[in-house]
Amino acid sequence: MRHPSERRWPGILVGYAILIGALAGVDTIAYLSVSDVNKELVIRIAIAVLVGVAILHVHARLRLWVEDQPRNFELMLRPEMRSGKIDPLFLQLRNEVKYSVKSRRYFDRVLWPRLVKLGGAGGNTKPLERPPERWIGRLGPSLRTVVTLITLLGDKP
Repeated sequence: MRHPSERRWPGILVGYAILIGALAGVDTIAYLSVSDVNKELVIRIAIAVLVGVAILHVHARLRLWVEDQPRNFELMLRPEMRSGKIDPLFLQLRNEVKYSVKSRRYFDRVLWPRLVKLGGAGGNTKPLERPPERWIGRLGPSLRTVVTLITLLGDKP
């Protein structure tokens, strides 16, 4: 299916052909009825009418086009929702913290050795203290405790 503006062109061309025919008829009658001095003026008036109608038509089309533009500009001003790619290392670290809170065994075997290693590599002189077990023995330390441990790693004495 063609775009609606493409289907209008044949009608527009027919309209301009009718306008040119009508102007030619009126202009011929006026041209034959005026003196030789004003014949050039009659032709100029006919051409001015034709150009004026064409300009009005183009102006109307451009006005419609410009009225559609602010909506496009407003759409461009909205922030584009990006489907950001999350770094796999970040996801791995997030999962380690999440699983450490859920499982004391995972905390003791995976996250705690890494935290101790990071504490030694970071130049901290005081060693990290292992967090106490929760009253439910299978759960790892609370999320707040893990955050405190990681914050202590970032603090330099």
